Amino acid sequence: MTAKRTLVMIMLSLLILALALPAYAQDGAEDDTDALVVEHNAIRFSVDPALASEIKVIENDGIDPDAEIQTPFWSILPAHVQFDFIDYPALENAWHSPRLFVWPADEFDTYAEINPSLVMELDTLTALVERINDEEDHLDLSTYVTGGFRSEALPLLPLMNAGQVFRSNIEILELEWGTGIRYVTFYSQALVPIMDTQLIYTFQGLSHDGQYYISAIFPVDSGLFPETDPQDLDLDAIAADYDNHVSQVALDLDALEDDAFSPSLESLDEIILSIEISG
Repeated sequence: MTAKRTLVMIMLSLLILALALPAYAQDGAEDDTDALVVEHNAIRFSVDPALASEIKVIENDGIDPDAEIQTPFWSILPAHVQFDFIDYPALENAWHSPRLFVWPADEFDTYAEINPSLVMELDTLTALVERINDEEDHLDLSTYVTGGFRSEALPLLPLMNAGQVFRSNIEILELEWGTGIRYVTFYSQALVPIMDTQLIYTFQGLSHDGQYYISAIFPVDSGLFPETDPQDLDLDAIAADYDNHVSQVALDLDALEDDAFSPSLESLDEIILSIEISG
């Protein structure tokens, strides 16, 4: 084989390899050949490799709402897809796992009797999205930046066997396929001190056609709170004025820039904004 022919064969092989590689660029975005691109069924999104080395796809089987089964109502759910983020840079003892979910919102009504909370979260998100999309409804999301178990909660899936203590850093995310909100929150079953290991960034979004409910939960570190249960706090004093205490926590967090969190809220927004739904 001549040197010229060898060169041609090498160039041809490189061209074939390039054509076989997946396309990483999103519409209107620059090529990012380092991005981790995930495609599963109708869903596609990309992840900065600093946020995960791998995405594990889990097909969660649903539970028949008419089945006689002894299980907590909040775990009786329709079939849904879960994406686990491997090697996500969370604090070592973070309470929550980084995950993204795709829920069949158009099937929730069949669970209304056995799991009314599931439908309630969808109804809350639907009403919120309608207000966001209503140009005459000047929705002020800052009114949600407060705390206390009796304060108005924002929607969240998956359901948690705990209460939403506060919410902050609320932003509307408009996508080609739908609308949603992201915010920072903290869940607890009791009047407990705030710890960074329990803080989460969450996104809750609804597709325009009402078919998909997309949600995500990512642990975040604000640097404002301890990572372990502090032993020197006057818990009785905190509990006596807990609503005011956690409302101030919400305001303190809300005053932080996105990049004050680790990972930054903007980097997590980018995951959500990269989501595409086909079909």
